[in-house]
Amino acid sequence: MTDAAFREGMKLMAAVYPDRDEDDAVKATRGQAYRRILDYLTDAEWIFAVSLALQYEKWFPTPASLISYADEYMPTTKVLPAPRDMDALEVERAERRGEIKSGMELVRQELVTLGLIGPDAPFPGRSMR
Repeated sequence: MTDAAFREGMKLMAAVYPDRDEDDAVKATRGQAYRRILDYLTDAEWIFAVSLALQYEKWFPTPASLISYADEYMPTTKVLPAPRDMDALEVERAERRGEIKSGMELVRQELVTLGLIGPDAPFPGRSMR
């Protein structure tokens, strides 16, 4: 996660939750610990977790709570492929059939070269349309 996203999330939580009677050194240490523990989250996961914590947590959330929110509740976006043009699909299939036919012809020619079939014989087991 970026520093800007982390700072924004921590600032939001600090503004909402009651302030503890702690000195600045303890607050700084807490911030460093949260950053180290939660650093693997993406910006979106972090902001999502903070948003849920602000809705459901009575007290400043622990890193474990934030991880739980991010891991369990982060919505995923499934992107469907764009619909394909049927004409383009038919062209692609025809090209593949041509490639297969060309490959089969090369095999047939090799079989003729090796003397395993006659020069006028179609590919064994398949008709050459």
